[in-house]
Amino acid sequence: MKLATNDCTWYKENSTGEEKPLARSQHIAITTPKNDRVFVFGGHHSPQARLNDTWILQVKELEWRRIGADKDNTTNQESSIGAPGPRANMGACLYQGKVYIFGGHGGLGY
Repeated sequence: MKLATNDCTWYKENSTGEEKPLARSQHIAITTPKNDRVFVFGGHHSPQARLNDTWILQVKELEWRRIGADKDNTTNQESSIGAPGPRANMGACLYQGKVYIFGGHGGLGY
């Protein structure tokens, strides 16, 4: 959505990148301190599949980049890069250059 003083307009952006994240809900998305990137983690891909993949969206270029070598994990398995277990509905904050993830539901093999 483009926000202006007297007008708000929705429009669709076309993102780029060698890979793009799977569709999801109930994930976290946090902007970085310079507001030039968005960090995305986890969420539901389907009612049975919770994700634990990590993505960065470069805002200026609208380019997605996967963090780590994990491929799409829709079977609620452990991450090969040490990410938290698959989860949705978690809370998160960015503090001194680190993202802290709290709670959520799901887990390995859930």
